[in-house]
Amino acid sequence: MPTHPRVRPRHAVTTALALVALTWLTLASAPPAAAHDTLVASTPAADENLDSAPAELVLTFSGDVLDVGAEVLLTGPDGEHRSVPSVTDGVVTTALPDLPVGHYDARWRVVSEDGHPISGIVPFSIGDAGPRPEPTTAPSTSPTPTDVDAAAPTDAGTPATTSPAVAPGPLRPLGVAAIGALAALAVLATVRAVRRRRHPHHPSQEIS
Repeated sequence: MPTHPRVRPRHAVTTALALVALTWLTLASAPPAAAHDTLVASTPAADENLDSAPAELVLTFSGDVLDVGAEVLLTGPDGEHRSVPSVTDGVVTTALPDLPVGHYDARWRVVSEDGHPISGIVPFSIGDAGPRPEPTTAPSTSPTPTDVDAAAPTDAGTPATTSPAVAPGPLRPLGVAAIGALAALAVLATVRAVRRRRHPHHPSQEIS
């Protein structure tokens, strides 16, 4: 009775390694999760003390924020001033009224280039306003489209985003290795199943 060649183990290992390499290249070439835009500069700057009242507030972001949903709420000793700023690419500009001496918080809210709302506070002072008073209540971390005052900063002049993007972490290589190991086991199981079907009663002879 003719005998059939047996698939050598090293052939299965070679196939498994090829699958591991293909999996690694596929995952490594995947684009990272998109991050929200961030505030990179402002005029006035955060915690800046000005000699005279500024005519406008200018916010510069890391990306081209959308021109919908932008809002600025300025709070100070003379009350609140809510305005809809103009948006040009990544620059948000809003005109300010004639402000008296005192401490101010410019609470802003815009829509990031990725479609997520981001918000924050730029505090500044005008003239000899003395020490800044401590806030009596902590602002909420969930801003609404019509309430910029609800935004809470993570740092002075830094936006507090509502849903930060998750970047690939250090466990990614472990996941790739696990996928490669499963691929190798699948290949070996397939080779053994084929051998059993072809030679249920007669041992095979290995090709030299």
